Amino acid sequence: MSKKYIINKGKRQANPANHLNLQCEACGKNFTRFKSYVKKCGAKAKMTCSRKCKHELLKGIREDDPRIDMLVEMYKSGLGCPRISEKTGIGISTVNSTLKRVLGELRDRAFYSGSKSGTFKGGSIGKCGYRYVSTGKKTKIAEQRKVMQDHLGRSLKSYEQVHHMNGDKLDNRVENLMILTASDHTSHHQSIRKQEIDKLKKRILKLEGKLK
Repeated sequence: MSKKYIINKGKRQANPANHLNLQCEACGKNFTRFKSYVKKCGAKAKMTCSRKCKHELLKGIREDDPRIDMLVEMYKSGLGCPRISEKTGIGISTVNSTLKRVLGELRDRAFYSGSKSGTFKGGSIGKCGYRYVSTGKKTKIAEQRKVMQDHLGRSLKSYEQVHHMNGDKLDNRVENLMILTASDHTSHHQSIRKQEIDKLKKRILKLEGKLK
């Protein structure tokens, strides 16, 4: 293992073998840092040549950087900061701070929730067979309720339940949904179950008659 420092003409100097040649991510200037320091910071760390450049990096990309127009165009096309960072290779915090500085205010997280999200995969299916989607506030809601709320332009009351007319719990088209009270919804499903049981009884009696 090479020494961290060497003696040159009676003076202690940093050993060049222990240094890495780097490029400042803020100004593009070439500089060196100890290998141990770079390793300690980690592979994803943003390396800068000075505190001034580090401060500039925290504020975002420099104002004269041509990439700013590209970031703004991608953001206005509907992409969020994570997707822009993924496509450009620029850190997400840098993208976020740059767009905030240029545009003043960014879209709310709810804009990217549910089917609007770039990573949307159809939502998650709950134990009862209903599909749940994110609301953008670290909570989830049954998709049929969200569809009906968007259609009516208001939030549903606690006693209002959404019924699937064709019986398919994943068919959340507006024309397939109906609002019922909790009691009406329960009695409706009970009547459907009774009809199904009656059909099964008739079929069983018919099969027993054939066997005789």
